[in-house]
Amino acid sequence: MRLQALSPGSTTWNEAESRKNFEAVVKMVMPGDPIQSRLLMHPLAQDAGGTLFHNGGKHWASRDNPEWQTLAQWVRGQKSK
Repeated sequence: MRLQALSPGSTTWNEAESRKNFEAVVKMVMPGDPIQSRLLMHPLAQDAGGTLFHNGGKHWASRDNPEWQTLAQWVRGQKSK
């Protein structure tokens, strides 16, 4: 998965870039089921239940990580608390 590069001098993505990023990410999500979603399981540490192989990016040490929890809520269709 690769997100769109930011335009030179930009600190955020524009609407078209955001849409492309969403389209890339949504392919890695099983709606309603974070455990079946590669978006959450590939970067999760293996001893926390994550997959063996992840070719880059950071790893969350556990499912208790606030970032992991926020994405899991999104996958479940819940609003952030």
